Amino acid sequence: MKIVDVAEQSIDDAVIGLNSEDVQLNFQLPGAENARMKEILNFRALAKNATIMPRHQNIVDVLGVSLEDVPYFIYQEYIEYGTLKDFLMRNYQESSGGSSKRDTPDHEKTLHLTMFAADICEGMLFLKRQNCHHPGLAARKVLLSPSGRCKLYDFWPVDLAQERVKQILDKKLPPLAWLAPETVFLGHFMEKSDIWNFGVVLWEIYSLGMAHNNHFGSILCKVL
Repeated sequence: MKIVDVAEQSIDDAVIGLNSEDVQLNFQLPGAENARMKEILNFRALAKNATIMPRHQNIVDVLGVSLEDVPYFIYQEYIEYGTLKDFLMRNYQESSGGSSKRDTPDHEKTLHLTMFAADICEGMLFLKRQNCHHPGLAARKVLLSPSGRCKLYDFWPVDLAQERVKQILDKKLPPLAWLAPETVFLGHFMEKSDIWNFGVVLWEIYSLGMAHNNHFGSILCKVL
């Protein structure tokens, strides 16, 4: 098993798709002495929650955690096919010549897209049963296994989800077009906010990876 040290990364810059045979490092607490105590406690709670969560076919498997010394780590399985968004754009969007990049019959393509949507729905239902939210849900936050199975990552326990929302909104260019109105304007996140995000992901899937209302998101960034 190969373990990759990315000591300069932050939680928000989680490493996906590292060149590792067995494992990828998905989350890491921001560096050592400068880490705020609240971040440390939140990350420990996140890691402990990850270790007790049952396995599910639509959730990225957690292989282990390291909480002995800062920086802390959560080790997750390596998903070699990358994100769903990249897959859709690479295989299904039209090339400059006007034809699809992948010669797939329309009925087969529709079946694939519906299976992706069903996988994500199953994953979100599982997270609900585990008292978790997924504030950052988007096609770019869904990983694709070699068998074509969609797997979710970067979800948070309900009592920590609000902290994750704050991290997202504090970005220089937050993904506002993916967030529910109550999250954008009030900073609140709830179960219905997850449903909104899932609806946006469905839009991404059936538009073959196109950015959802990106112009609207840019306008909101300027207004806020």
